[in-house]
Amino acid sequence: MISSDLRWNNIGIVGAKYLLDAFQFNRTLGKIDLNGNDIPEETRKAIGKHQRDLQCGRRCALVSAYDVHPAAKCARSNAELLELTGEYQSRTHKLTNELAQTKHQSAVQYDSLMGKIEDKEEILRKTNR
Repeated sequence: MISSDLRWNNIGIVGAKYLLDAFQFNRTLGKIDLNGNDIPEETRKAIGKHQRDLQCGRRCALVSAYDVHPAAKCARSNAELLELTGEYQSRTHKLTNELAQTKHQSAVQYDSLMGKIEDKEEILRKTNR
């Protein structure tokens, strides 16, 4: 096989990394079209570099997803969006808990300091009498 059309297959970053691993053994694939798969530019470039390197200088064409309609730039598979949403919800939950702990610690420190101030004021009142 000298070319492959993998457009709009929801490959995503995970699938692209598998492709990148597979290209270590590739000796013939000269062109691969990955449009519409939401693969980061850096990963697409790495795939293109592997193709060029492994084919002893033979020029390989890696079609950029940015060559397609601008709406394609925003396209993401539902699975990727759900995964990102889950990650963000998890981070938000963690940060909310950390904020609550920080507020509690601040309140405890405030109460402790106020208690010390009141004790010192009481001592000053007694000594000034």
